[in-house]
Amino acid sequence: MKQKSKILAVMAICIMGMVGLYQVHNAKEKQPLSDLALENINALASGENGNVYCIGRGDIECLGNRVEFRYDGFSLD
Repeated sequence: MKQKSKILAVMAICIMGMVGLYQVHNAKEKQPLSDLALENINALASGENGNVYCIGRGDIECLGNRVEFRYDGFSLD
């Protein structure tokens, strides 16, 4: 019985060691995001509203609100 317990303990330690080495190995392989990926993330986060400015209160709908003036800027950036 003691022999079985020792073998199980050694196997458990080996398995935990292998899992630990696997985690360390994966942590080293992570690569930073490319510039293109970061630009895509920023584009998705900024939404589709663009350069829209809503001024005052009135009858024109602007981004879900009623305003007096709506200014839509245009940019080729």
